[in-house]
Amino acid sequence: MADKSKVQNIVEMGFSKEAATLALETAEGNTERALELLVQKEETDAEEQPKAKVVKSYVCTDTGKVFRTMRDAQLYAERTGNTNFEESDIEVPPLTKEEKAEKVKQLKEKIKQKRTEREAQEKIDEIAREKERRRGGQQVAENREHLAAQKRKLEIEQIKKEKKDQEEHRARLREQIARDKGERAAEKARNSGGDPKAAYDEAYKAYMEKSAPKKQDKKERMDRMIDAMEQLDAGNEAMQTLKKLISNVINSPQEEKFRKIRFMNPGFQKRVGKYKSATAFLKCCGFEMIKEGDREEKFLLLEEDKIDINVLKTGLAKLESALGI
Repeated sequence: MADKSKVQNIVEMGFSKEAATLALETAEGNTERALELLVQKEETDAEEQPKAKVVKSYVCTDTGKVFRTMRDAQLYAERTGNTNFEESDIEVPPLTKEEKAEKVKQLKEKIKQKRTEREAQEKIDEIAREKERRRGGQQVAENREHLAAQKRKLEIEQIKKEKKDQEEHRARLREQIARDKGERAAEKARNSGGDPKAAYDEAYKAYMEKSAPKKQDKKERMDRMIDAMEQLDAGNEAMQTLKKLISNVINSPQEEKFRKIRFMNPGFQKRVGKYKSATAFLKCCGFEMIKEGDREEKFLLLEEDKIDINVLKTGLAKLESALGI
């Protein structure tokens, strides 16, 4: 069976698919020999035309050049750009051996040119496909990042809701305990002849004040975390890293790459992540621990709308003071 690419190359020269296939099969796949056979067949067919047929050649009306076959005229038109031809009764002598060789050479050059043009177009198409693939990949990445951001937002909202629910539960529990203590105090006062209401109010108020949640001061927490880091062998390295992280956020708060830290990143773990005091310091500055993806990968994230520049500058100043800067 003839090679399909070779058949196509010859078809592009103007020969029929059947003729090209037959010639290649006869020439055992040799393109040059197949072209010689096709040219020879054209010559033979031209010689065997009935005498009554008037058309013996084709004349280029632009240049006056005469061609034995339409195939020759087509090759001439493609080479020169002259496309106006008319039938003629001028008889053109059969091609000499040298002319046949030249014609085969021209056909081979045309095949080579067509192949070069096709390869060039394939490269252009490949570049276009690659650009399209990259654009598609970029869009997928943007969509993925958008979905991740939406998921982070929902996770943070869920964390806040759970925290609020816990606080409300503790408040209800605290209120219930205070009432219980007040009622026991009132009962005791009644039994001893005292004022039940005054006893209730005093016991209730005393417990509520004693159990009131103490609001921790961020500056005090930062100081405690720095004290803890100063006790570490690699404390200075941890504080230097924290200083760089916080400076980046202060200088470029809109850049998420500075506000989002992969918690299990080896470099981060080595210098900061493995120390609770260092991680707690970041949390004092507003970072929150979140999880992303099916693998629930951990990140420390400072949402852009949660940035408090004053808090960050306070943390930076405390780190620089501890480092002696």
